[in-house]
Amino acid sequence: MENRRLDLDGAGCDAGEVTAGAGDDDPAPVYVSITGLRLKTAFHAAWFWWHAIRSMMQAQAAPGNLRAEARAIGGVQHTLTVWTNRAAMRRFLITGAHAKAMRAFPRIATGSTFGFETDSVPDWGDIHRLWHERGIVYGERQTEPESTN
Repeated sequence: MENRRLDLDGAGCDAGEVTAGAGDDDPAPVYVSITGLRLKTAFHAAWFWWHAIRSMMQAQAAPGNLRAEARAIGGVQHTLTVWTNRAAMRRFLITGAHAKAMRAFPRIATGSTFGFETDSVPDWGDIHRLWHERGIVYGERQTEPESTN
C-alpha cells in the first residue's frame, strides 16, 4: 500500500485538534484511517458488534493511537482512527482483536477503507465524503471477466 498524503487545508475541511506534534507551531503529520462497514444481513449483527467493540478497545489502548471513534452514518458503521504514523496503525491492524475481526469480516460485512497522512484531521462530514470518494472496497466478490473464446 502506498503512503498517501492529503492536504486538507485547501479542501474546505475544518481541521481537527489532534496532531502528533501538539503544541508545535508546525504540527507533525498524523496518519488517519477511515473505515465504513455494512452488515451483509441483520443475522450478523451480534458477531459484528462482538468484534467491533473489542477492536475499538484495542485501538484506543494501542501505542501510537491519538484518537479512535465510531459513528453510524446512513446504515454504515464508520470508524475514524488517528495515529502518530502509518507504522503504528499497521502494528494495530495485524494484531489482537482487530486481526481476528479482519479474518471474520468477509463473512459478515462489506465495506471500504481509506488511510492517509495529513497535517489536520478532517471533521465527520469530510470523513464521510472522503470515505465515499476514495475508499478501497473490501468484502465484495470480484467477478472474473468473461472469456472471449
